[in-house]
Amino acid sequence: MKSISWRRAVRPPSATRVTGRRASRSQGQAIVELALILPIFLILVASALDLGRLFYSQISVNDAAREAALEASQNPTSFIPNTACTAANKESNRVMCRATNESRGSFVTVAPADVAVACSTSPCPATPALGQTVSVTVTGHFRLITPLLAVFFGGQNTTFSSTASAQLLATPVAVSVPGPVAAFDVTPDSGLTPLLVTVTDHSTGTGLAYGWAWGDGTTTTGVGPHTHTYAASGVFTITLTVSNLGGTNVTTKTVTVSDPAPAPPVALFNYNPQSGPAPLAVAFNDASTGTPTSWAWDFDDGTVATTQNPSHTFVAVRAYNVRLTVTNAGGNSTITHVVQANVVCPTPISIFTVSPMTGRKNVTQFDTTNASTGMSTAGCNNIWSWNFGDGTGISSSQSPANHIYKFRGDYTIELTASNLGGTSTSSRTVTVTN
Repeated sequence: MKSISWRRAVRPPSATRVTGRRASRSQGQAIVELALILPIFLILVASALDLGRLFYSQISVNDAAREAALEASQNPTSFIPNTACTAANKESNRVMCRATNESRGSFVTVAPADVAVACSTSPCPATPALGQTVSVTVTGHFRLITPLLAVFFGGQNTTFSSTASAQLLATPVAVSVPGPVAAFDVTPDSGLTPLLVTVTDHSTGTGLAYGWAWGDGTTTTGVGPHTHTYAASGVFTITLTVSNLGGTNVTTKTVTVSDPAPAPPVALFNYNPQSGPAPLAVAFNDASTGTPTSWAWDFDDGTVATTQNPSHTFVAVRAYNVRLTVTNAGGNSTITHVVQANVVCPTPISIFTVSPMTGRKNVTQFDTTNASTGMSTAGCNNIWSWNFGDGTGISSSQSPANHIYKFRGDYTIELTASNLGGTSTSSRTVTVTN
């Protein structure tokens, strides 16, 4: 049986030493390459930064020239050459202040000598005319960081300028135009709805512009004549405004519009009670048609009322002619009713006698004598009614004429006494023979 033996492979010492030397050379080479590249990278970064600063500085100079030109267009004489802006001269040196303040805080330097102003009319006029212009030139001083860009700009210190122009603000020459005078007529100036009116202009002046306001929220322009319809009632103010280069003038007129008048009312009223003993309290109730707007009551005793449904007490005993007059926009109407105030009447008691109680037909006269009580007060409407029992009778007589019966038999004579205090009836029976 064969035996197997194991051996560990061992790298020769010479191979390890060769690998270590190669790694050392690679690290050294990288350091050398970084040392060569880093300065170039820093120069490029600085150059890019310089370009950004340069671009921003050019914008600052442009802005300074533009803002100074804008100021000069309004105040062309507010500039002192070669003089810095101070608190003491900021009003007389406004253009310089505007230019130097705009450039302040940037990478560029603008000195008072770097700002120049020139007008199309020299010197710059204090009162510009239409069409005159002004130009402002601003020069800025800039220093580069890197010498690389200095090669292209002729050195690290460089300058650049910007010029901006603007038209001088000129006040237009005033043209003398007489102011207008507004005037117009309106026809008609009153009437019933719907009311159509016409306005006719009589204004004076040249180049007029017209504005009409009708007073109901609507407007119209132009000279006219114009028409307008008012659909609602009221008082409306028409306003005419005329204007031209000489000014504005306003005038007004009023139009009164009324609703058509309604039909006149018809007076009617009810009252309760219509009569009674004095003092008599009566309630009146208006029943008029046609929508009255006012009521006038005359109670015929010196007193009046204006409420629609009054009450009134009549004191004296007599008849009262109560009159009601109702009114609206269309007219009025009157009606009269009578109220009777009576005395206090006692309750009547019917009493009478007959003589004789027996008699012959066609011969005997039966005499009646009235003895009723409670029937003596005047004004109580006292009435006596007799019934002789044979189909005949008589009223309003206290003692009627004697009565003769034509046929035999028993007859009942009745007397009814009545007044405002009540009614009473009594009777007697008589016998008639052959």
